[in-house]
Amino acid sequence: MGKGRATRMISIVIPNFNGKHLLEKNLPLILDELGDNDEVVIVDDASTDDSIAWLRKTYPKIIVVAHQKNLQFAQSVNDGIARANNEFCLLLNSDVYPVNNAIVKLKKDISQLFSEKVATVGLLEHQKNGDFGRSTARFERGMYQHSASRPNSGVTAWASGGSMILRKSLWVEIGGFDRLFRPAYWEDIDFSYRALAMGYEVLFRSEYEVYHDHESTNATVYGNWKIQLYSFKNSLLFFWKNVCHTSISLWISHILWLPYHIFIGGLRTRGAFFAGFFLALAQLPEVIRARSFQSKCVLHDDEVIRKIQNDNA
Repeated sequence: MGKGRATRMISIVIPNFNGKHLLEKNLPLILDELGDNDEVVIVDDASTDDSIAWLRKTYPKIIVVAHQKNLQFAQSVNDGIARANNEFCLLLNSDVYPVNNAIVKLKKDISQLFSEKVATVGLLEHQKNGDFGRSTARFERGMYQHSASRPNSGVTAWASGGSMILRKSLWVEIGGFDRLFRPAYWEDIDFSYRALAMGYEVLFRSEYEVYHDHESTNATVYGNWKIQLYSFKNSLLFFWKNVCHTSISLWISHILWLPYHIFIGGLRTRGAFFAGFFLALAQLPEVIRARSFQSKCVLHDDEVIRKIQNDNA
Protein backbone atom coordinates (compact mmCIF):
# COMPACT_ATOMS: atom_id res chain seq x y z
CA MET A 1 0.00 0.00 0.00
CA GLY A 2 0.99 3.62 -0.33
CA LYS A 3 1.98 5.95 2.45
CA GLY A 4 -0.55 6.79 5.14
CA ARG A 5 -1.50 10.29 4.07
CA ALA A 6 -5.06 10.51 5.28
CA THR A 7 -7.01 10.27 8.52
CA ARG A 8 -9.78 7.68 8.03
CA MET A 9 -9.64 4.02 7.12
CA ILE A 10 -11.45 2.96 3.97
CA SER A 11 -12.21 -0.26 2.10
CA ILE A 12 -11.99 -0.23 -1.69
CA VAL A 13 -14.38 -2.82 -3.16
CA ILE A 14 -13.87 -3.86 -6.77
CA PRO A 15 -15.99 -6.48 -8.58
CA ASN A 16 -14.01 -8.28 -11.28
CA PHE A 17 -14.83 -10.59 -14.15
CA ASN A 18 -12.05 -11.29 -16.62
CA GLY A 19 -10.63 -7.86 -15.89
CA LYS A 20 -7.01 -8.73 -15.18
CA HIS A 21 -5.82 -6.24 -17.84
CA LEU A 22 -7.83 -3.49 -16.13
CA LEU A 23 -6.56 -4.35 -12.67
CA GLU A 24 -2.98 -4.31 -13.96
CA LYS A 25 -3.52 -0.77 -15.16
CA ASN A 26 -5.69 0.72 -12.41
CA LEU A 27 -4.73 -0.99 -9.14
CA PRO A 28 -1.37 0.83 -8.80
CA LEU A 29 -3.18 4.18 -9.06
CA ILE A 30 -5.60 3.14 -6.32
CA LEU A 31 -3.02 1.64 -4.00
CA ASP A 32 -0.86 4.76 -4.20
CA GLU A 33 -3.58 6.70 -2.35
CA LEU A 34 -4.12 4.21 0.47
CA GLY A 35 -2.63 3.99 3.92
CA ASP A 36 -1.43 0.96 5.86
CA ASN A 37 -4.79 0.49 7.61
CA ASP A 38 -6.84 0.71 4.44
CA GLU A 39 -7.76 -2.37 2.44
CA VAL A 40 -8.73 -3.48 -1.03
CA VAL A 41 -11.35 -6.20 -1.49
CA ILE A 42 -11.63 -7.69 -4.96
CA VAL A 43 -14.51 -10.03 -5.69
CA ASP A 44 -13.67 -12.28 -8.60
CA ASP A 45 -16.82 -13.55 -10.30
CA ALA A 46 -15.44 -16.84 -11.64
CA SER A 47 -13.00 -15.25 -14.08
CA THR A 48 -11.25 -17.41 -16.68
CA ASP A 49 -8.36 -15.01 -17.34
CA ASP A 50 -6.08 -15.94 -14.42
CA SER A 51 -7.15 -12.89 -12.41
CA ILE A 52 -7.07 -14.69 -9.05
CA ALA A 53 -3.63 -16.27 -9.46
CA TRP A 54 -2.19 -12.97 -10.67
CA LEU A 55 -3.72 -11.02 -7.76
CA ARG A 56 -2.51 -13.44 -5.12
CA LYS A 57 1.00 -13.45 -6.53
CA THR A 58 1.33 -9.74 -7.29
CA TYR A 59 -0.70 -8.24 -4.41
CA PRO A 60 -0.80 -10.79 -1.56
CA LYS A 61 -2.18 -8.22 0.90
CA ILE A 62 -5.30 -7.63 -1.19
CA ILE A 63 -8.37 -9.52 0.04
CA VAL A 64 -9.70 -11.74 -2.75
CA VAL A 65 -13.22 -13.15 -2.58
CA ALA A 66 -13.45 -15.89 -5.20
CA HIS A 67 -16.79 -17.02 -6.60
CA GLN A 68 -16.87 -20.61 -7.80
CA LYS A 69 -19.52 -19.70 -10.37
CA ASN A 70 -20.58 -16.46 -12.01
CA LEU A 71 -23.06 -14.72 -9.68
CA GLN A 72 -23.04 -11.37 -11.52
CA PHE A 73 -22.61 -7.78 -10.45
CA ALA A 74 -25.04 -7.29 -7.55
CA GLN A 75 -23.91 -10.38 -5.67
CA SER A 76 -20.26 -9.53 -6.28
CA VAL A 77 -20.72 -6.08 -4.78
CA ASN A 78 -22.73 -7.38 -1.82
CA ASP A 79 -20.12 -10.04 -1.08
CA GLY A 80 -17.30 -7.50 -1.28
CA ILE A 81 -18.93 -5.07 1.11
CA ALA A 82 -19.84 -7.90 3.48
CA ARG A 83 -16.15 -8.89 3.56
CA ALA A 84 -14.93 -5.31 4.08
CA ASN A 85 -13.67 -4.51 7.58
CA ASN A 86 -14.23 -0.75 7.48
CA GLU A 87 -17.42 1.26 7.86
CA PHE A 88 -16.75 3.35 4.77
CA CYS A 89 -16.45 1.51 1.47
CA LEU A 90 -15.56 2.96 -1.91
CA LEU A 91 -17.10 0.92 -4.69
CA LEU A 92 -15.14 1.11 -7.95
CA ASN A 93 -15.51 -0.72 -11.23
CA SER A 94 -12.36 -2.42 -12.48
CA ASP A 95 -12.21 0.15 -15.32
CA VAL A 96 -12.26 3.14 -12.94
CA TYR A 97 -9.30 4.88 -11.31
CA PRO A 98 -9.01 7.98 -9.09
CA VAL A 99 -7.73 11.32 -10.34
CA ASN A 100 -6.61 14.45 -8.48
CA ASN A 101 -6.09 12.52 -5.21
CA ALA A 102 -9.78 11.62 -4.97
CA ILE A 103 -9.32 8.87 -2.38
CA VAL A 104 -7.00 10.96 -0.21
CA LYS A 105 -9.55 13.80 -0.26
CA LEU A 106 -12.43 11.45 0.52
CA LYS A 107 -10.68 10.02 3.53
CA LYS A 108 -9.95 13.46 4.93
CA ASP A 109 -13.53 14.65 4.35
CA ILE A 110 -15.55 11.59 5.37
CA SER A 111 -16.68 13.01 8.70
CA GLN A 112 -18.06 16.12 6.98
CA LEU A 113 -19.55 14.17 4.06
CA PHE A 114 -21.45 11.59 6.05
CA SER A 115 -24.01 12.88 8.46
CA GLU A 116 -26.11 10.14 10.06
CA LYS A 117 -28.64 10.41 7.20
CA VAL A 118 -26.21 10.17 4.25
CA ALA A 119 -26.25 6.66 2.79
CA THR A 120 -23.99 7.15 -0.21
CA VAL A 121 -22.10 9.77 -2.20
CA GLY A 122 -21.52 9.62 -5.94
CA LEU A 123 -18.28 10.86 -7.50
CA LEU A 124 -17.64 12.87 -10.66
CA GLU A 125 -16.80 10.48 -13.48
CA HIS A 126 -14.71 11.80 -16.34
CA GLN A 127 -15.44 9.80 -19.48
CA LYS A 128 -14.40 9.89 -23.11
CA ASN A 129 -17.71 11.44 -24.11
CA GLY A 130 -17.93 13.94 -21.28
CA ASP A 131 -18.46 14.04 -17.53
CA PHE A 132 -21.11 12.15 -15.58
CA GLY A 133 -22.18 12.40 -11.98
CA ARG A 134 -25.36 14.05 -10.84
CA SER A 135 -28.78 13.03 -12.11
CA THR A 136 -32.43 13.97 -11.81
CA ALA A 137 -35.50 11.80 -12.27
CA ARG A 138 -39.23 11.83 -12.92
CA PHE A 139 -42.09 9.48 -13.69
CA GLU A 140 -42.97 10.01 -17.34
CA ARG A 141 -44.73 7.91 -19.99
CA GLY A 142 -45.47 5.32 -17.38
CA MET A 143 -41.85 4.70 -16.41
CA TYR A 144 -39.17 6.00 -14.06
CA GLN A 145 -36.99 8.22 -16.24
CA HIS A 146 -33.59 9.47 -15.14
CA SER A 147 -31.26 11.90 -16.87
CA ALA A 148 -28.09 13.88 -16.30
CA SER A 149 -28.35 17.06 -14.26
CA ARG A 150 -26.12 20.00 -13.44
CA PRO A 151 -22.68 18.82 -12.28
CA ASN A 152 -22.73 20.86 -9.07
CA SER A 153 -22.87 19.12 -5.71
CA GLY A 154 -26.18 18.21 -4.11
CA VAL A 155 -28.90 15.58 -3.96
CA THR A 156 -28.83 13.16 -6.87
CA ALA A 157 -31.37 10.61 -8.11
CA TRP A 158 -28.75 7.90 -7.99
CA ALA A 159 -25.10 7.33 -7.24
CA SER A 160 -23.28 5.24 -9.83
CA GLY A 161 -22.30 1.74 -8.76
CA GLY A 162 -19.05 2.28 -10.64
CA SER A 163 -17.85 5.04 -8.29
CA MET A 164 -19.74 5.52 -5.05
CA ILE A 165 -18.67 5.75 -1.43
CA LEU A 166 -21.06 4.37 1.15
CA ARG A 167 -21.56 3.71 4.82
CA LYS A 168 -21.60 -0.06 5.35
CA SER A 169 -24.09 -0.04 8.23
CA LEU A 170 -26.68 1.85 6.16
CA TRP A 171 -25.91 -0.31 3.12
CA VAL A 172 -26.95 -3.32 5.17
CA GLU A 173 -30.03 -1.58 6.56
CA ILE A 174 -31.20 -0.48 3.11
CA GLY A 175 -30.55 -3.94 1.71
CA GLY A 176 -27.58 -3.52 -0.63
CA PHE A 177 -27.86 -4.27 -4.33
CA ASP A 178 -30.80 -6.46 -5.28
CA ARG A 179 -30.07 -9.58 -7.35
CA LEU A 180 -33.52 -9.11 -8.85
CA PHE A 181 -31.74 -6.97 -11.46
CA ARG A 182 -29.41 -9.70 -12.65
CA PRO A 183 -27.30 -9.97 -14.68
CA ALA A 184 -26.70 -6.18 -14.55
CA TYR A 185 -28.15 -2.66 -14.83
CA TRP A 186 -30.40 -0.61 -12.51
CA GLU A 187 -28.98 -2.04 -9.25
CA ASP A 188 -27.54 1.34 -8.24
CA ILE A 189 -30.66 3.24 -9.31
CA ASP A 190 -32.80 0.89 -7.25
CA PHE A 191 -30.53 1.14 -4.20
CA SER A 192 -30.55 4.93 -4.38
CA TYR A 193 -34.33 5.12 -4.72
CA ARG A 194 -34.81 2.83 -1.73
CA ALA A 195 -32.41 4.95 0.30
CA LEU A 196 -34.31 8.13 -0.57
CA ALA A 197 -37.69 6.52 0.16
CA MET A 198 -36.41 5.36 3.54
CA GLY A 199 -35.47 8.94 4.40
CA TYR A 200 -31.73 8.84 3.74
CA GLU A 201 -29.64 11.16 1.59
CA VAL A 202 -28.05 10.26 -1.75
CA LEU A 203 -25.53 12.93 -2.69
CA PHE A 204 -23.21 13.86 -5.51
CA ARG A 205 -19.94 15.70 -4.89
CA SER A 206 -18.02 17.06 -7.84
CA GLU A 207 -14.72 17.61 -6.02
CA TYR A 208 -14.01 13.87 -5.87
CA GLU A 209 -13.04 12.73 -9.34
CA VAL A 210 -12.42 9.46 -11.11
CA TYR A 211 -11.85 8.46 -14.69
CA HIS A 212 -14.14 5.79 -16.13
CA ASP A 213 -12.66 4.11 -19.19
CA HIS A 214 -15.79 2.01 -19.89
CA GLU A 215 -13.74 -1.05 -20.70
CA SER A 216 -15.78 -3.39 -18.51
CA THR A 217 -16.87 -6.72 -19.87
CA ASN A 218 -20.64 -6.18 -20.17
CA ALA A 219 -20.60 -5.11 -23.82
CA THR A 220 -18.21 -7.92 -24.69
CA VAL A 221 -20.14 -10.61 -22.83
CA TYR A 222 -23.71 -9.55 -23.61
CA GLY A 223 -23.60 -7.46 -26.78
CA ASN A 224 -25.73 -4.36 -27.43
CA TRP A 225 -28.99 -6.24 -28.07
CA LYS A 226 -28.89 -8.04 -24.71
CA ILE A 227 -27.87 -4.84 -22.95
CA GLN A 228 -31.05 -3.21 -24.29
CA LEU A 229 -33.05 -6.27 -23.24
CA TYR A 230 -31.69 -6.33 -19.68
CA SER A 231 -31.98 -2.57 -19.27
CA PHE A 232 -35.67 -2.57 -20.27
CA LYS A 233 -36.40 -5.68 -18.20
CA ASN A 234 -34.86 -4.09 -15.15
CA SER A 235 -36.61 -0.75 -15.68
CA LEU A 236 -39.89 -2.67 -15.48
CA LEU A 237 -38.77 -4.58 -12.40
CA PHE A 238 -37.74 -1.28 -10.80
CA PHE A 239 -41.23 0.16 -11.29
CA TRP A 240 -43.06 -2.96 -10.13
CA LYS A 241 -40.86 -3.27 -7.06
CA ASN A 242 -40.62 0.34 -5.90
CA VAL A 243 -43.82 2.21 -6.78
CA CYS A 244 -46.24 2.21 -3.88
CA HIS A 245 -49.66 0.62 -4.41
CA THR A 246 -51.26 3.92 -3.36
CA SER A 247 -49.62 5.78 -6.27
CA ILE A 248 -52.71 5.12 -8.37
CA SER A 249 -51.98 7.69 -11.08
CA LEU A 250 -48.49 6.27 -11.64
CA TRP A 251 -49.83 2.72 -12.00
CA ILE A 252 -52.57 3.83 -14.42
CA SER A 253 -50.00 5.67 -16.54
CA HIS A 254 -47.71 2.63 -16.45
CA ILE A 255 -50.45 0.26 -17.63
CA LEU A 256 -51.58 2.61 -20.41
CA TRP A 257 -48.06 3.21 -21.73
CA LEU A 258 -46.85 -0.37 -21.41
CA PRO A 259 -48.14 -1.59 -24.82
CA TYR A 260 -46.37 1.32 -26.51
CA HIS A 261 -43.04 0.52 -24.83
CA ILE A 262 -43.33 -3.19 -25.55
CA PHE A 263 -44.39 -3.04 -29.19
CA ILE A 264 -43.08 0.28 -30.53
CA GLY A 265 -39.95 0.02 -28.41
CA GLY A 266 -39.69 -3.60 -29.44
CA LEU A 267 -39.67 -2.66 -33.12
CA ARG A 268 -37.00 -0.04 -32.54
CA THR A 269 -34.81 -2.48 -30.61
CA ARG A 270 -35.32 -5.51 -32.87
CA GLY A 271 -37.43 -7.25 -30.27
CA ALA A 272 -35.25 -6.54 -27.22
CA PHE A 273 -38.03 -4.68 -25.34
CA PHE A 274 -40.56 -7.37 -26.22
CA ALA A 275 -38.28 -10.10 -24.88
CA GLY A 276 -37.41 -7.98 -21.83
CA PHE A 277 -41.08 -7.69 -20.89
CA PHE A 278 -41.54 -11.45 -20.77
CA LEU A 279 -38.32 -11.94 -18.83
CA ALA A 280 -39.60 -9.39 -16.30
CA LEU A 281 -42.93 -11.23 -16.05
CA ALA A 282 -41.05 -14.42 -15.20
CA GLN A 283 -39.57 -12.64 -12.16
CA LEU A 284 -42.91 -11.42 -10.76
CA PRO A 285 -42.78 -13.76 -7.72
CA GLU A 286 -39.40 -12.25 -6.82
CA VAL A 287 -40.81 -8.74 -7.28
CA ILE A 288 -43.65 -9.44 -4.87
CA ARG A 289 -41.20 -10.61 -2.23
CA ALA A 290 -38.90 -7.62 -2.89
CA ARG A 291 -41.74 -5.14 -2.29
CA SER A 292 -41.60 -5.97 1.42
CA PHE A 293 -38.99 -3.23 1.87
CA GLN A 294 -41.76 -0.63 1.45
CA SER A 295 -42.74 -1.11 5.09
CA LYS A 296 -39.53 0.81 5.91
CA CYS A 297 -40.31 3.76 3.62
CA VAL A 298 -41.06 7.17 5.10
CA LEU A 299 -41.45 9.06 1.82
CA HIS A 300 -44.11 8.46 -0.83
CA ASP A 301 -43.14 8.27 -4.51
CA ASP A 302 -44.16 11.87 -5.20
CA GLU A 303 -42.14 13.02 -2.19
CA VAL A 304 -39.05 11.18 -3.43
CA ILE A 305 -39.36 12.84 -6.84
CA ARG A 306 -39.98 16.23 -5.26
CA LYS A 307 -36.88 15.85 -3.11
CA ILE A 308 -34.77 15.01 -6.18
CA GLN A 309 -36.21 17.71 -8.40
CA ASN A 310 -36.28 20.52 -5.83
CA ASP A 311 -32.57 20.14 -5.17
CA ASN A 312 -31.88 19.92 -8.92
CA ALA A 313 -33.90 23.03 -9.73
